[in-house]
Amino acid sequence: MEMNFRTPEFWKHAWAEYLVDNAQGKAFSNQNIWNLVAGGYRKNESDLQKRQSADETMLRGFLEKGVLNEGIRILDVGCGPGTYAIPFAKLGAEVVAIDVSSAMIERLRKETPPELAGKISSIVADWHDIDLRARGLMHAFDFVFARMTPATTEPEQFEKLNLASKKWVYSASWAGARHDTPMDELWRELTGARRERSNSHFFYAMNFLMSSGFFPEVQFHQIQWEKNEPIEQAFAFYSAFFANAITPKPDDLDEQIRAFLKSIEENGEIRGLKKGAIVEMLWDVSVAPMWL
Repeated sequence: MEMNFRTPEFWKHAWAEYLVDNAQGKAFSNQNIWNLVAGGYRKNESDLQKRQSADETMLRGFLEKGVLNEGIRILDVGCGPGTYAIPFAKLGAEVVAIDVSSAMIERLRKETPPELAGKISSIVADWHDIDLRARGLMHAFDFVFARMTPATTEPEQFEKLNLASKKWVYSASWAGARHDTPMDELWRELTGARRERSNSHFFYAMNFLMSSGFFPEVQFHQIQWEKNEPIEQAFAFYSAFFANAITPKPDDLDEQIRAFLKSIEENGEIRGLKKGAIVEMLWDVSVAPMWL
């Protein structure tokens, strides 16, 4: 039976088909990768101040829209080291922070100021596996927040954002093609092919929401992140990533990665650059769908 493109079932099916060969996405969801990078995550960026300024602008927007208020409950999906969970708590919210990486959660706990310890509770878990009802998380939050996380790139996991919220949901992800160096160059070195860099799951997510009767506020932003990291830290990340991202895996994968990084290092560091567009979507699940 042919499905109607006006239904959410159509877009969930199309989204799942798009992801069939998404080895890169699965590699980025690997717990080991995030455990490896947790210690230096958002510490080695030469433009960290610019990113922090953008984060402050985002938080002001939430305050102005009435999304963020003192005393609300927030679920932070893919929370990392508390990049947003801690600021949310400082603004008076009660935060439940979830991440697949135990190292990220450990860093969150260490960096949470003592006066905020009672406002942030953390869970080490894979969002894919969480049973919202069993954990008491079904429609339990005023605001569900998922920014730049691989946890919600699949349709079922994205839909769980709606199921956890009773009011607001926010999602942000890459939109379309992006430039990522030295990842792109290393990919070509290892595979002999150009790396496919298009991130289009946001297109399916947006249409899934609209076909479900929700109309998100959507914003696109061009961004650029620069990062310098020690060569050994870069090697650990790329080794874990490519072990899961390419098939067949070369027997000398680690040797090839190390040789490539040695060829581009500067004073023991690897210079990285990511640039492209991100899409931010904000919607209200408490508004009754218009035609459902």
